[in-house]
Amino acid sequence: MFILKSKITIVGSDTFVFTSVNECNIQKSWKNLTQKGTIKLAKKVTWIGSDGFVSDKPLIKRGDKIKIELGYEPNLTTYFDGYITKLGIDNPLVIEFEDSMWKLKQQMIEKYSVKNTTIKSLLNDLIKDFEIVAVDAEIGKFSVSNSSVSQVLEYIEKNYGLISYFVDNVLYCGMAYYTGDTAYTSGDKIKFVSKSVYREVGNSIIENELEYNYPSDVPISVKCISMNSDNTKTETMYGITGGSTRTLHFFNKSETEMKKLAKNEVSRLQADGITGSFKTFGDTQINFGDSVDIYDPQNENIKGSYFVEAVEISFGVDGFRQGVTLDSKSST
Repeated sequence: MFILKSKITIVGSDTFVFTSVNECNIQKSWKNLTQKGTIKLAKKVTWIGSDGFVSDKPLIKRGDKIKIELGYEPNLTTYFDGYITKLGIDNPLVIEFEDSMWKLKQQMIEKYSVKNTTIKSLLNDLIKDFEIVAVDAEIGKFSVSNSSVSQVLEYIEKNYGLISYFVDNVLYCGMAYYTGDTAYTSGDKIKFVSKSVYREVGNSIIENELEYNYPSDVPISVKCISMNSDNTKTETMYGITGGSTRTLHFFNKSETEMKKLAKNEVSRLQADGITGSFKTFGDTQINFGDSVDIYDPQNENIKGSYFVEAVEISFGVDGFRQGVTLDSKSST
């Protein structure tokens, strides 16, 4: 029999550790700039006879650091490391939290301007408290005023197609998935260390909404956009229009190079495979960006390796589960 184990550490004016939690829910995805979640404590917390949260001088408050460790006896694994963003007033108490992106939401830029820069240099200028792994792509002139650092990251995603998120308190700015060879970077190659997790339908997969589809029967096109050193754009399209379109962003790529990359991407997207999501136990931690190997012994078609787009962790009286949303194949 597996026995649930949890440890919630909150660090503010003092350090508080809770080894019992009624509910915990965590949502993580590369599609979200901010990773977040909630915990519900089993009962009202008091400290020396007074309310630890709702008082003139609360012991635990917004902005305090929070670390969430979950597992089965006797093991614990860190599933979240961030900051408290909201404290409820009801009983049982609900605490909302976000990852380190919350700090960048609080960091305001009064005025910043540079004649010529790269994404990597820009972020290193603006962010001092975190390690940064970013593409070294030239973006030319850049200026910003009266904005938060998180708003700058949103602007970078909207205008340059570069996705930002934190993993283990390291800020990544670039692609959704890193496999060691980043095709569109003009500078340093980024290697994002992810793991491969094996999951079997009917065994470690306890619930699923997976289905086998045939994208080769559906029109797919790929649009490629290259940001050039002189801050101009080059665009090209490959595939059959009328269906789904995937947009890829590059830096300093010629039209010929992009057509080749687009053709390879269309071939990858047209590979038949699985879509959807599944639920599994919490024995092996899964994060977005990981590669999950799926196998169904009853159906030889249900197999392959897929990138993880999102994970939702639920922990509490109903058990320990991870809801995993799959993206495209990580290998064929």
